[in-house]
Amino acid sequence: MLVSEINKEKISWRFKVNINFLITSAGIEIRGGSKGRVVNSLIELLNSSDDIVIAFDEVQELSFASKQFLDVLGNVYATNPKVHIIFSGSYVGLVKALLSPPSDSPLHGRPPTEIRLKPFDKEKSIYFLEKGMQELGIRFNRHDEVIEKLDGIVGWLTLFGNFHVVRKLDFEIALRETIGEGKKIMLEEFNHFLSNKENKQLYCNIMNVLKLASKWKDIKNGVEIRMGKVDDKVFSNALQNLVNFNFVSKVDDEYKIVDPMLKEINFNKC
Repeated sequence: MLVSEINKEKISWRFKVNINFLITSAGIEIRGGSKGRVVNSLIELLNSSDDIVIAFDEVQELSFASKQFLDVLGNVYATNPKVHIIFSGSYVGLVKALLSPPSDSPLHGRPPTEIRLKPFDKEKSIYFLEKGMQELGIRFNRHDEVIEKLDGIVGWLTLFGNFHVVRKLDFEIALRETIGEGKKIMLEEFNHFLSNKENKQLYCNIMNVLKLASKWKDIKNGVEIRMGKVDDKVFSNALQNLVNFNFVSKVDDEYKIVDPMLKEINFNKC
């Protein structure tokens, strides 16, 4: 998640209602609780004199937004400290749309604050699952099996809860569906990452070898067995890119794949 720093002052979060806005032919309707009001344009909304928080999900789609819309966002970002904007979505998409936008983008030169949601440890994962189940009146005692497969990735824990409790799938089916859906999402994310990379096969080979090795030297040896000699600098840059984009973590001198869904993917086919 990325939070734009429209100003450098501390943001006070004192909002007690959910606010949605719908773009219609009559303007933009803001809905808060049971009441609503209509403003004539997005510009009027974003020029609000009241503190307002606007959240954009799936922000990777901003790259396809009209220039006029991006112009409005860029202008508000620079001029209105009352409007605070939250962006969330694909990390690769966030990087391309916000952290490294093209030079002609209205968002260029306006770096947001980055907030990374790290995987939960086992204790927090159990607590998260328990609280979610309790809210829906479900007694659940198979935490260890879920965490073994999904680790502490909050998105996958949430998706499992949706399949198992909301959609009422059996435990095994819910877990299998979560893994299947997670693999699709992460493969799409990885392919998005690869889209502007010249040596795609190098990245795929690194990911495959990381399932078996964790040291720089061992990973490189494994990659070279698969594809021949690789320059040290080229290899190091590729490995660091994977770390920068949260596909791989580095602790001390060991590397590992962050997301359990990535471990399920056969990168020989990418």
